[in-house]
Order: sequence, then C-alpha cells, then structure tokens
Amino acid sequence: MQEKPKPRLDAIFKVTEDVIVSCQAAINCRRCKIGPVDLVCIVAVFQQTAACFDHIAKSSLDGSMKVGVGSYEVSVTDDIMFKRMLVMNHIKQANKLLDSMNTLGQSLFLSQHGLPRNTMNRSPACLNQLN
Repeated sequence: MQEKPKPRLDAIFKVTEDVIVSCQAAINCRRCKIGPVDLVCIVAVFQQTAACFDHIAKSSLDGSMKVGVGSYEVSVTDDIMFKRMLVMNHIKQANKLLDSMNTLGQSLFLSQHGLPRNTMNRSPACLNQLN
C-alpha cells in the first residue's frame, strides 16, 4: 500500500491564505446581507484551516518554497526569516478575520434582540444605573 504524498508547505500556505481571504471577502461584502446562517458557514469554512495551521506549525521551514509575486512564482530557498514572516502574516490575517467574525456576530445578536450596540458587555448593575 502506498503512503499518501506529503503536501508541500508552499501549497499549504497558498490554500490557507485563499480560505482566509475568501472568508474575509464574504464578511466585508457591502452588497451582501449576511445573516446568522451565513456567519456559521463562514466559521465552519474557517475552522477547516486548523489542519493547515497544524501542518505549518509541525513542519520544519527548511527546504524551498514557491511564493507568488504578481503573476510570477519565485522559489525561496533557505530564507528562514522570510518563511517566518509568511507564518506571521497568516496569523495576522486569521486574527483579523476572527475579529471581523466577532464584530459581525455581535451586530447580528444585537439586531435580533433590539438592543442598542452600546449596552453590550455591561454588567446588570451598570445597566440599572443607566435606566
């Protein structure tokens, strides 16, 4: 029985970035009305990148990687700082996406319950003082 081929690290980077960018684009779409079901679908798709991040974390960053620059592919060999920069960029994009999903989720929750946005994250004692 043949062993499954090990995915190339550069391909994992590309797929992870594509998923994050697609999810962020769906959230940022101004002409789309995103509801709770849409948000759940976006979260489910984003969760699939967990395996990619796990693979990236467990992989050594040695060897060569192909990086797209415009319409060109550049092979990066033994530049550990550049590869670390790519990892940090993915983490930054993922955190930005998580923040966007959190903001959207709060907005959806507040719009469904008719609460003004400024009442979120306040204690009942604070809310009683405002009444």
